[in-house]
Amino acid sequence: MVGYRTLRGGMGGERLIVAAGQRDEDVMRAESVEELETYLREFTSWSDPDVYDFGANAHLLAACLDSLRTRALDAELEELGEYLTDAQSDFLFRVVELMSGYRDSREG
Repeated sequence: MVGYRTLRGGMGGERLIVAAGQRDEDVMRAESVEELETYLREFTSWSDPDVYDFGANAHLLAACLDSLRTRALDAELEELGEYLTDAQSDFLFRVVELMSGYRDSREG
């Protein structure tokens, strides 16, 4: 089981983000968004860092999308491109294009 929690504290109100797996070595700690971004960019899998786990990465993407869907304002979503590199934006459009075929097959 994987659990996530954000702890608040310290004199400066810093946050510690913890993602814990089943084993002690599965624990990820980040003290900033930048550290969390780096971890996610390098993430391969919970069980074997030498094997890429597409499903786990897809679940992480889904969690981010759920967070944006439920919390972001339309005005913020309009500015999403400002947070993405050209390569990330191009990839997102490619994923949407590929997903449109999947969505059409489910509806048809």
